Amino acid sequence: MKNKRGALILIPLIILLAIWQGVFIREGIMSLTENYGLSPGGDMYITWNHITLQHYKELLEKNFGLCGGNSLIQTLLNVALGLPLGLVIALLLGLIRHRPTKALFAGMFLVLALLPESYWWLQSQNVLYRLPIDARASGYWVSYAIGKSIPLISLCAFGGLALNLAEFKKGAVGALLVGLIPLLTALLPDMRFAEITGNVFSNPSLTGHLYQRGVIRFSTGDAAAAAVLGKMGSLLMGLLPAFLMGVLARRKDAALLKVKKNDKSWATEGFFALLGALVAGLHVMAAALIGKQLAIPEGIGTALLNTLLTGLLSGIFAFGMCTGVLFFTRYSRSRLAFGAIALCLAMLGVFSISGYLLIRKEGLLNTAIPVASAFCVLGHPAFIALLLVLIAARPTAPRQVMLTAAGGGMLAAMISAGDHFAPRIFTSSMNRMPLAALVRQLRDRYSYIPGLPEGEIIPGVANMNGAMAVLLAVCLFFGLLGAMLLFWGLGGGRMQRMDLPGAPLQQESLRS
Repeated sequence: MKNKRGALILIPLIILLAIWQGVFIREGIMSLTENYGLSPGGDMYITWNHITLQHYKELLEKNFGLCGGNSLIQTLLNVALGLPLGLVIALLLGLIRHRPTKALFAGMFLVLALLPESYWWLQSQNVLYRLPIDARASGYWVSYAIGKSIPLISLCAFGGLALNLAEFKKGAVGALLVGLIPLLTALLPDMRFAEITGNVFSNPSLTGHLYQRGVIRFSTGDAAAAAVLGKMGSLLMGLLPAFLMGVLARRKDAALLKVKKNDKSWATEGFFALLGALVAGLHVMAAALIGKQLAIPEGIGTALLNTLLTGLLSGIFAFGMCTGVLFFTRYSRSRLAFGAIALCLAMLGVFSISGYLLIRKEGLLNTAIPVASAFCVLGHPAFIALLLVLIAARPTAPRQVMLTAAGGGMLAAMISAGDHFAPRIFTSSMNRMPLAALVRQLRDRYSYIPGLPEGEIIPGVANMNGAMAVLLAVCLFFGLLGAMLLFWGLGGGRMQRMDLPGAPLQQESLRS
């Protein structure tokens, strides 16, 4: 019976495969066509002229080696800096015996890992512009490392602590599960990080190529070819890391079952996680407010409403995803299935050229529909990391599953609120843009000028600072609730070897 229940994991896996296969086929067809032109009035229109393998030939002859090499270097740099530090932090904090203290640190790192990407971009640029002018070319890698590695370090630390609290596995397991995710996407164009340092033109990666050709120049066939090659390369390179993730997540001892305490320790751990998240949030907000010139930009009320709407939509989609996958993996110990889910989720995370074309072709660019595209947070690397940690932790009782899924939904809303790219690409109307897109637009308009006297600020940067402060407040609101709900579901139990492995959760009164 248990094996039959475990076979249910094939249902979400088949659905993910079908969606991924459909998007992949669509982009593959587009890569064999040329899809852009100018109408007599100067507007862009779409044609479908079949040109066979011309885009692939040009890409392999001119750009794929350079762009693919830069993508690989960026990924390896991210993993080399982020994974060891996150692993060490997770191991050291895992030595703490007091569970609420572990939950406190886990909540703190969770919030730091899910901060808006624009926030990390600004921090990386602050470092870049403090370097000597002649060192700024090489400083690109420094700013990239800050923008990508700090979130990965925080995610690794959170993953180790979360899995340690859920099953008393060593913190290294959860940290490695999270830290291996970039290796699944080594050549996968991820448009969310296309301009994290503003230097994609001089240091083109496959992501930069896709952005330039598909969005700026609208050479969609060429961009689709880059997306197809990137997906195929990542799929081949990600097979070994995916299998390794499955081995790490596999429950080796079927008789090692979670025993739930009848006290309120689960609530204590949830509140301590909330306290840790609050500490991290207050630190971030203080850094965004103290010593900064702040002003409320025009249209922030509409942007705030759009942010809350997209966050709500994202949370609903993510809650359904978390609930379904957690219930289906409740009895499964298949390492292959876990690795396959990781690969499928990673492949869904790529920017879809075909989705952008469809929205534009159907005249839906400035409607409410593109704003709802925030549900693509399900393919965001941070959400993938969160979901894989929850699958490995295997909440058992229905109450635990629902609480952790609710926490995952709130954290997905936080990720969605800080993700500027999907709304920015799918709509050009200020009335449809959420806060993250507004911050990005203000940042493009009022960027830093090298050589500006110390302490002087460009007019309009105060608007960007004010919008960023409001964005951080919204993200932290979702993050605080998410951290508490998540650890309410994961906490309050310990592992114990049972004589007869029956139900996955045994209610039993435990004495200290």
